Amino acid sequence: MKNFDPALLSFLTTHRIDFDYYEHIPVFTVEESEQIKHDIPGTHTKNLFLTDKKGGFYLVSIAAQKRFPVNLFRKQLGTKELSFASAEDLYAKLHLTPGSVSLFWLIYDTSASLHVYLDHDLRSASHVGRHPNRNDATIVVDHEQLKKFLQATWHQAKQLTFTEDNINIIK
Repeated sequence: MKNFDPALLSFLTTHRIDFDYYEHIPVFTVEESEQIKHDIPGTHTKNLFLTDKKGGFYLVSIAAQKRFPVNLFRKQLGTKELSFASAEDLYAKLHLTPGSVSLFWLIYDTSASLHVYLDHDLRSASHVGRHPNRNDATIVVDHEQLKKFLQATWHQAKQLTFTEDNINIIK
């Protein structure tokens, strides 16, 4: 497991979170990930790092093939502006670069200040793949292992159901 984040590996091992690890070429977009997804089992995700004008940050994890209605999400949150965080904010807040955003970063958010939202449809997937804080590898976990991970990081992820015309946040 070359270049595996030692802190993440230690965290997963300490908390007995089972996972499969796959190395691949770096991918920066969902389109680029099409090249590698056939070699990696499970549902693939895309992770959106959003910010509002009040300094709130939101991590939204959805199935890779879905389009996320950011404006509807903004209205649901009751914030006036919501946009993709800049590369500078991404690095300042998460210490990540574009293309590497992942739920696995939550091990570093010890204050649990990031608002986390998960696509409800991912619950029905037997296994889900996410980057391990870098875009040249994928970690695949099942739903129970993801729940263990979130509990161990003290994050309360809210579930989302959505279409391009409607969005619901399940508290």
